[in-house]
Amino acid sequence: MNLFRTSKKGMIFNIFLVIITVIVLTTAFVKLTNKFDNFEKVMGEHQLEQILKIQKGEKSLACIDIAARIGMHESLYNLQLAGGTSGDCGKYYGFNLWHDVDGKDCSPNDKGVEEGLKNEFKESFKSYYDFCPGDFVRSFLTTTEIDSIQTQAQSESQKSTLQCDGEAKFGAWIWTIAATGKSASEVAQEAKDLGIDFVLLKSGDSGSFWPEKFNQQIVDEFTSRGIDLYAWYWVVPWNIDAQVKSIKKTLEIKGVKGIILDAEKDFKSPEKYKKETVSKKFPNGKDPPEFLSFDERAFRAQELCTKIRQEVKGAFIGFSSYGLVSNHKSLPWKAFDEYCGDAHLPQVYWVYWGGKKGTPDGSVDVALEQIKKMGLKAPVWPAQSSEKNPSAEDMNKFFEAAGNMASIWYWPNPKYKKEGTYDDMVVQFKNVNFNGECKELEQTTPAVPVSIPQGSNVKDPSCLILYGDSRGTGNAQTKVLDRIEKECDSPTLFHAGDMVGTGGNKKHWDRFLLDHETLFSKGYFYGTVGNHETYGRTDKRGDLAIAENMGEKLPYVAEQMKDKGNYMAELTSDLILVTLNNELECSVQIEFLEEKLAANQNKNVMLMVHKPGFPLIQHGAHGCSKNKLNPLLAEHATKGNKVLFIAAHTHGLSRIKVNGVINLDVGALTHPRKCKSNIPAGGFCKGGVGGYGFYRCNTNLECVAKDADGNILDSFSAT
Repeated sequence: MNLFRTSKKGMIFNIFLVIITVIVLTTAFVKLTNKFDNFEKVMGEHQLEQILKIQKGEKSLACIDIAARIGMHESLYNLQLAGGTSGDCGKYYGFNLWHDVDGKDCSPNDKGVEEGLKNEFKESFKSYYDFCPGDFVRSFLTTTEIDSIQTQAQSESQKSTLQCDGEAKFGAWIWTIAATGKSASEVAQEAKDLGIDFVLLKSGDSGSFWPEKFNQQIVDEFTSRGIDLYAWYWVVPWNIDAQVKSIKKTLEIKGVKGIILDAEKDFKSPEKYKKETVSKKFPNGKDPPEFLSFDERAFRAQELCTKIRQEVKGAFIGFSSYGLVSNHKSLPWKAFDEYCGDAHLPQVYWVYWGGKKGTPDGSVDVALEQIKKMGLKAPVWPAQSSEKNPSAEDMNKFFEAAGNMASIWYWPNPKYKKEGTYDDMVVQFKNVNFNGECKELEQTTPAVPVSIPQGSNVKDPSCLILYGDSRGTGNAQTKVLDRIEKECDSPTLFHAGDMVGTGGNKKHWDRFLLDHETLFSKGYFYGTVGNHETYGRTDKRGDLAIAENMGEKLPYVAEQMKDKGNYMAELTSDLILVTLNNELECSVQIEFLEEKLAANQNKNVMLMVHKPGFPLIQHGAHGCSKNKLNPLLAEHATKGNKVLFIAAHTHGLSRIKVNGVINLDVGALTHPRKCKSNIPAGGFCKGGVGGYGFYRCNTNLECVAKDADGNILDSFSAT
């Protein structure tokens, strides 16, 4: 029997079955492949992305928590340096006084310390949260109050100045006609006889209009005598519609020149009012808000001003508030300035202040300087106070300094005895010269240094200033910069990086430029890239951050950044400066330095980087600086040249000599760190709170370290 014999029909069936199977499998493969292509993600990929997003969020939240803790420590430190006060009583050697010469009490109190800590924390926290990675932090925090801190220091063309065009016009504030003890006709005639050009009369308060105190008849008494009449109105960040309605009634009275919104404590930091005041402040019986965020107060200021302009087309709307704007940053100045900025009437009440700002003319200087730093644009009409019975001579000095449209608070009130007798006040008021000529305050716009040809950048060979890490805030840094300003008339500035806390944050650059405004007007500036210049930038290009933010004011600094922050300058005929960007690959830094040293074999060299190779402060060493750059300088020194290796990053002052090369750390303007315990013989280190300072050298590379008071801490000569 043949078991392997196969029929022809069976063979045909097997072949047909194989063909069918191949077709089915091929079709299935094609279908499944096409189906797979329609899926954007493979199985599990979506879940993995969600896990990674959660991890990213957790990391960001952890970073925020760390930033808050560090920021709080820094805020407490800065607050204690300021003595827990705002500085309203003046300063002594950089420290805030608790009492001024007139006996004014500025000693710390719970409310003041709380507000000061809030303001300090906003700035400190913001400078640290910018270091956190990823867009999650940005999206989370840009909706909070932190990102709404007012931007300071706009371009010079945008800054406000005293209004001083045409004939001088002087004004007087009146609470109410009834408070003067006279009739509207008598007050108006007195104003005419005194030479008062405009009067500011209160028309209402926080949602109410006073028709019995501000009406057509009263307005006519002044306007018929050629006196301009402005209404002033106390505003609050609630009852917006009620206030707009009241102000509209005010402006509809014929002859009213405009409205001045008096925005003070309620817009600065609203507190919970007592229940008995609710009916007055809140006619609808609603509870007042216990706290409104800065964003909300700014929005309501904008809403108030915008609605007034919508209701009264072409209305003149100004605003008045504290005379020292920098001391009251929680008030939404920008919103009032932008939307109600036909005029800004700062209450420059020098009679209550101490120091320079406690003088009639000095107060105008200080007030205007702070207004400019805040970046406000509205024309400034300063107002002084006649309280505390100042002399007519002093009040006239204020008017001489305060430009056109200055005014005086307030018309003598026989019921108000705080400043002395009513008769004394009337006599002094009548001796004020309301007819003086407008004397415009000299606008001190610092000269912007222009690019000086190579070889002539050092105007004073004895004044090379070496410093770094100026990203801090507070009295200590300010004191060091003030000391540097006093060193000489034409300093050459060498900044070893970390100019700002966050290179991608324009507000930080604005503050840096303001802090250095006087120094930039006096001398030439050389800078190098620090690690903080890269923070906040997705491209991590600190050189571009410097060029973009400093280039408009100092074009030659942008030129220094063209080769990614690597730069060489001929300071004198036998001294060159080489700056390197430590954020670049070490090989790039080495190549640039080797090229410049080879081309200047017979010259002395200052090498400036950000990260040191041999730090004596408690901070890590930079491998490239230690193992590559220092040996190259040492080799150059063997040829008879003087060399000096300058770095910062450590937050202290120190000096150590390695392989014949003196290594300096000059980054002593922020967050002081302590010195290490093992300082070598002949070395120098000054860290901790007392470590704030800088080095001053000459072109022979003979240097001294100085603290904020100008005391010499260290001296050496490069060999």
